[in-house]
Amino acid sequence: ISGLAKTAKDPYTEFQKPLDGENLEEALSGKIEGIGAHLMEKNKDILIVSLIKDSPAEKSGLRAKDKILKVNNESISDMTLETVIEKIKGKKDTQVSLTIYRESTGQTLTFTMTRKEIAISYISAEIRSAGIANIELSLFGETTDKDFKTLIDALEKENMKGMIIDLRNNPGGYLTTVISILEHFIAQG
Repeated sequence: ISGLAKTAKDPYTEFQKPLDGENLEEALSGKIEGIGAHLMEKNKDILIVSLIKDSPAEKSGLRAKDKILKVNNESISDMTLETVIEKIKGKKDTQVSLTIYRESTGQTLTFTMTRKEIAISYISAEIRSAGIANIELSLFGETTDKDFKTLIDALEKENMKGMIIDLRNNPGGYLTTVISILEHFIAQG
């Protein structure tokens, strides 16, 4: 089935094995135990795509585009994305160490952090000059559409005149959530 899905040659189409599906459901639910980093596989490398605000990963100094080389001093060169995720995830209050390569500086760095339970908010915003709101949507999770509506209502009370929706480093999520958010801007049908 995995091979069949790959023949679509669509980077967003893949077969989710039961464990992968459980991991995805956990991430989209809004609560995880781990370090708070979203990962992806690209050209057989495991990269950090984005970091959850105030997570152990962000606080440690990890950045989007960091390439993971080792987890707890064990090389991941022959591991699948799913295996790497399982090695990084773990019970709160336990430690994990990541060795990464940062292409922008050419450095290999090691970060040790303590896992924690993370309540995930996939949306943040700030009003910039001229009343323009900059809204970051980092994932389309279970509650992102409700959070978006609450945020828009609050920003309108602050006299928001327009908005920029930033989807950089957003790995995707629930299509129904995307549709619910789009309904704020596009007429029914």
